[in-house]
Amino acid sequence: MALATALAPAAQAAEYGTGPWVKGYTDIFGGIVPPQPGLYVRNDAYHYEGEVGATIFDGNVQLGVEERHLADILALTYVTPWKIVGGTYAVAVAPSIVQMNVDVGATISGLTFTGPRDLRTFHIPSLTVSAADHELAQGDTAFAPLVLGWN
Repeated sequence: MALATALAPAAQAAEYGTGPWVKGYTDIFGGIVPPQPGLYVRNDAYHYEGEVGATIFDGNVQLGVEERHLADILALTYVTPWKIVGGTYAVAVAPSIVQMNVDVGATISGLTFTGPRDLRTFHIPSLTVSAADHELAQGDTAFAPLVLGWN
């Protein structure tokens, strides 16, 4: 066991333990091809929002990050009347539109200190820095040219 552990490669993970895929996403009927030919349309909208803040140096430095994520996925599945090896043949495509908004800000409170021998007092004013990025773009498109279902 110790030898296997020592020779094992380093573990790898996506940043912050997450990946770009929507968690729990499935296609129409969760793996079942509808028995009737036709076009099946489903629209999924996802919204995630979160923020984190930190106080550093007894409240003198603050950091805040806010993130908002919107995604719209239009899943189109066309079920044909054709059979392949006894299964109903279908084709599916799911394009997406994604919007990300990220705001980051930092505030450093003003400092006042006195020089040597109390000859001079120095004051450093408060400093606030903020940045934001907003992006609307086409996301990943899933395409399944061969979907078979046996009903």
